Amino acid sequence: MTASLANFLRHQFPTVSPPLRALFESAAENANLLCSDFWTIRDLLELSGYEGDEPLQVLLLCLLLALDEGSLCVEASEAGLARRLAWLVDDVAAENFARQAASALRQHGYPTLIGREVDDGKPVVLRTIGRRWFLYFQKYLKHELLLDVQLRQRLAANDAGANLPHLRTMLADVLRVHPILRGGSPVRLNDDQQRAVALALLRNFVVISGGPGTGKTSIVFTLLRCLARRGVAVERIALAAPTGRAAQRLSDALRAGLDQVPSAQTAESPDAPLRELTAVTLHHLLGYNPSRGIYRHHVENPVPADVVIVDEVSMVGLVLMAQLLQAVSPTAKLILLGDKDQLPSVEAGAVLASLAPADGQASYSAEVRAAFAQVLPESPPPPGAATGLLRDALVILEQNYRSQRDILAAAALVNRQDVDAVEALRLERALAPAEPFPPAAPGCWFLNLDELGSAQWPRALQQWLDQHYLTAGPHGDSYRGLVEACVLPAGGDSPVALQPLLDRLFAVLGQARILTLVREGPHGCAGINQFLEKLLRPRLDRRLTADLFVGAPVLITRNDPARGLFNGDVGIVLRDASGTRRVVFPRLGGYVSFAAELLPAHELAFALTVHKSQGSEYGRVLLVLPKEGGRRLLSKEMLYTGITRAKEQALIAATPASLQLAVHRRVERESALLGG
Repeated sequence: MTASLANFLRHQFPTVSPPLRALFESAAENANLLCSDFWTIRDLLELSGYEGDEPLQVLLLCLLLALDEGSLCVEASEAGLARRLAWLVDDVAAENFARQAASALRQHGYPTLIGREVDDGKPVVLRTIGRRWFLYFQKYLKHELLLDVQLRQRLAANDAGANLPHLRTMLADVLRVHPILRGGSPVRLNDDQQRAVALALLRNFVVISGGPGTGKTSIVFTLLRCLARRGVAVERIALAAPTGRAAQRLSDALRAGLDQVPSAQTAESPDAPLRELTAVTLHHLLGYNPSRGIYRHHVENPVPADVVIVDEVSMVGLVLMAQLLQAVSPTAKLILLGDKDQLPSVEAGAVLASLAPADGQASYSAEVRAAFAQVLPESPPPPGAATGLLRDALVILEQNYRSQRDILAAAALVNRQDVDAVEALRLERALAPAEPFPPAAPGCWFLNLDELGSAQWPRALQQWLDQHYLTAGPHGDSYRGLVEACVLPAGGDSPVALQPLLDRLFAVLGQARILTLVREGPHGCAGINQFLEKLLRPRLDRRLTADLFVGAPVLITRNDPARGLFNGDVGIVLRDASGTRRVVFPRLGGYVSFAAELLPAHELAFALTVHKSQGSEYGRVLLVLPKEGGRRLLSKEMLYTGITRAKEQALIAATPASLQLAVHRRVERESALLGG
């Protein structure tokens, strides 16, 4: 932990006992807590008059730790509290803290801070379910109850009343008569993908879960083509995603799909109006007003759409999801797509993961299975009895068409928390420290940071830099050579003539990315970015004083709708004919550029956090687990998400201990939504 953070904690909590101070310091170093989280603890204690009550400080710390992992609450039992603390201190200390905190809660209740009902007006609520106690911040309990009501109402009225013979004809037209063509050959959706499209037409509320490369975008495109044939007006269809970058990807994928359907090129085609569709962020769809913290669309003023399709739902937190369900008309069709196994959203509430069944199996009633048999006569009916909250409302996609098979196998082992994953990577797929990054070794590999040593880590990063930014790849292009060749027109004119070169440059950039769990330190994205900049800047740009150097990949970190730049967009700094630095970003069918000094908040993008990489894919990924710090961030969800960003090669740089912790630990998502 840095000295500045230690000083901050001493200043904020000057009278705490040494054991509690050590717990706070461990939480600051090994969890994802920010200074604002510790301010919250301090402010709540002061406002409620419980300054100096250490068991209450432990309770609030556990609640903040739970929220950071995507939970909405923390179970206020000795076992539940100890589980939250076990990654920060040893087992004996965790049990002592938990016992004292649970006992104090039972004895004192802290009535000026903790209420028993959501409308008590207290910032924290103790919710009782049977004999179990759950601590919530009032805001999250309120929205969880709203979500629960809205969800169950929507599921109870889920039948879309489809005309099955017409639906069968419509699906046949889209899937077989006028299919998507790729390389001149028709693209055939697999049984699960076809079932997802059919269920979205049969029902008004459907959740589609699948990892990267399982065809979620193809499902959306096929569904939209069916809706167009059903007579749904384009202006009554809304496409949305949680981030601007994800919305842009969805819009681009729709237009790219239309280009692959020959029949869609004529004005008379029912597909032609779909070109008018553009995805927006969820906040834009709901009419969020940040200055007032309110939404224009709500239960009394619903979104003006008959169909709402939301992508990347695994990134949507509880509060926004509750607002969405209230704002979509009960009679409208709502389709949610995401990956239940990914990291939870940055905001509290892992809604998609909480709703999906633990066994990963969808279930359907006899009525829905019979409907599948009628509308998809060439596909076998799905197995399983109708059980679970999302019966007749969930499709889980298993088949991946993108990643190399050994990567998929490793990701599956990690997802199951199989001990074989650790042994397979440590023993069968280990890399030699002398040559840590073999360029032609597909699959999932392990680089032992204990064997590599801290002195050799910079040399390993330099080898990564040489391979991906300085040396020509298998197609003869080097990143450095393409950067030098791409000189933009002066004044920011459209770089149309450079498009073939820019296509190759961005393709080379997308072939590799470093992903990290933490930001700071030698194994964090900020530290790695600074190190690679120091090596690469003098080789690509003689003007060493510029903030951004020519050839630097740049990640946008704040939305700028006026310029069409969104959090997660990645561009490359290039020079124009007058010597000015401009940053080029890809757009469907072309590129746009902006003066470097006009960009919104941004950072270098040689390395990203795993959270920032969600929704993206790269040919080769170097996933770095920190040797020190960030211990509580290690989880099978983090490992799974990082591995599955890679299409050809995933390299995991870690110690055996950190790899084992990541595989064996899963994010504990506590919620009373499904009964606690």
